[in-house]
Amino acid sequence: MMRNVKVRLLVLPLLLAGTALAQPAAQIIAIPGTTFTPAQTELFDKPNTYSNAWADFDKDGWLDLAVSTQSGEIRLFRNVHGKFVSVGAEMGLPTTGKESRGLSWGDYDGDGWPDLYSGSADPKGVSSLFHNLDGKKFVNVAPEMGVEFPGRSSRQSNFIDYDNDGKVDLYATDRIGKNKLFHNEGGKFVQVMTDGAVTVFSSTVGACWFDYNKETDWRVESSPASEDAIRAEATIAGRLGPPPLPLPPPTET
Repeated sequence: MMRNVKVRLLVLPLLLAGTALAQPAAQIIAIPGTTFTPAQTELFDKPNTYSNAWADFDKDGWLDLAVSTQSGEIRLFRNVHGKFVSVGAEMGLPTTGKESRGLSWGDYDGDGWPDLYSGSADPKGVSSLFHNLDGKKFVNVAPEMGVEFPGRSSRQSNFIDYDNDGKVDLYATDRIGKNKLFHNEGGKFVQVMTDGAVTVFSSTVGACWFDYNKETDWRVESSPASEDAIRAEATIAGRLGPPPLPLPPPTET
């Protein structure tokens, strides 16, 4: 049986100088045509939320939502046939701790279940990698996998198979230090390209990977947090993989 597909928009709060603006903290807004309608505000109207990431963590065919918070809690909302239920605590995700930002889903061990990486925005904290145990529980394996990244102020993390070896790697940006790229060695992540263009310091708050010219290699574009860092952006737009073949000369018509 086919079900109607509707687009949803998640609206999260903006923070200015550490103070939340006077507006609803988070809403799911349905789009039936052109009208936006708040949905489940009793669940999503919470202050001081930061990053969010979608994935079908339990593989039931419905996208679920993870949301990080200033309190360190990671809220996980299971999508039960179009209605969301909060399940983070019972699934083993933290309810308190250091401020968390930069959520990213990725199946790092290739078992078919999406795992969740969370960065600490507080450099006194550490990042966490939550292994998904068959959609029933999450366990933090960051220490043994080598991706706690102490001293980092997280804003963005990406799972990406940058070398096309079939295993997703991890890119972790840093607001106050050098970005880091971790290669997935099939049991542990190992930092690579420590002096490369993709790991320079630029007070990074956002990063996006893409293959813009279909060469089966990847680029990363990093966004600095201030005007002073914008000049470094050209060096951060790093290129991975072998150099491209020269383009053929234009054909006269």
